Amino acid sequence: MTGTTRLYLDVDGTVSPIGTTPPEGSGWAAWGSGRAYGFTVIWARGLITELNAITARSDVQPVWLTSWETYALSDLAPVTGLNAAGWQVLQISGRNPEHGSEKLEALLEDVAAQNLAGNQIGKVVWLDDVVDEDDEWEEKYGPQPELAVLLGIPVLRLRPVSEIGLTPDHMAQVRDFIR
Repeated sequence: MTGTTRLYLDVDGTVSPIGTTPPEGSGWAAWGSGRAYGFTVIWARGLITELNAITARSDVQPVWLTSWETYALSDLAPVTGLNAAGWQVLQISGRNPEHGSEKLEALLEDVAAQNLAGNQIGKVVWLDDVVDEDDEWEEKYGPQPELAVLLGIPVLRLRPVSEIGLTPDHMAQVRDFIR
């Protein structure tokens, strides 16, 4: 597969689990905590190391896809040590989504715009604790086609448990997928 892997990343429940204490069963040993965007956030230090390694690859383009929008870049990244300088931030607020969710709509538009601009996207990784909008979509529009079918490229969608966030197993799946 040729092209770039576009990695879309959420904050709450994904990078920073819901809660203020390290969750049991996460698989991570060391945790950090701090204040970002007016909230107490926690993160697994190993997760930040993994994300930094993956997003430093020349064939991976990381993108913030979160309700935090620019605050993920300006507030969360410096607090956690995530090397996010230069990451694109997709605006999701104020959308009237055709495809069931603001985030899904932003992702679809972004991939189309990247390909139109000559930045051939070959794979998509979407890391978000709330990526499965099927129920909402189907209530309004009927059965939703799989994202890979909509995009016509391989897609890895990982939905961590909000109170645990991304685990070492999730990151192994990402590494295997982008090979």
